[in-house]
Amino acid sequence: TDRRSEKIGHLKSNSNAEILWLFLKSKTQFRFKGEINELIDNENYWNILSEKSKSSWFWGSPGEKINPKSQFNYEIPQNLPKPGNFVVLKFEIDSVDFLKLDQTIHKRYLWGKKNKKWKKIEINP
Repeated sequence: TDRRSEKIGHLKSNSNAEILWLFLKSKTQFRFKGEINELIDNENYWNILSEKSKSSWFWGSPGEKINPKSQFNYEIPQNLPKPGNFVVLKFEIDSVDFLKLDQTIHKRYLWGKKNKKWKKIEINP
């Protein structure tokens, strides 16, 4: 993510997060809960990006109004240095909620970490 984005301030005040994935064809939903923190050693992540992806980190700040007088440079420079606004976030998952909606009676399972071991229980949908 971009260090200049609004989410960085949010994560500094509360690093708890959820990610929800819904798969319509299979009628399944996954909700991952955990904590998000900045990964300090992120040079390898920068190095594997394409030059096109790297160039996007030199645009204006996320969420700011685009100046119609400014023009994007569509030429993609080579060997761009990693900018200070490049951030890699690590999502440490501590629970997974799985909901299966393909049957009349839905199925729901919860996996949680306890003493670094995952435990699965079936819960009411």
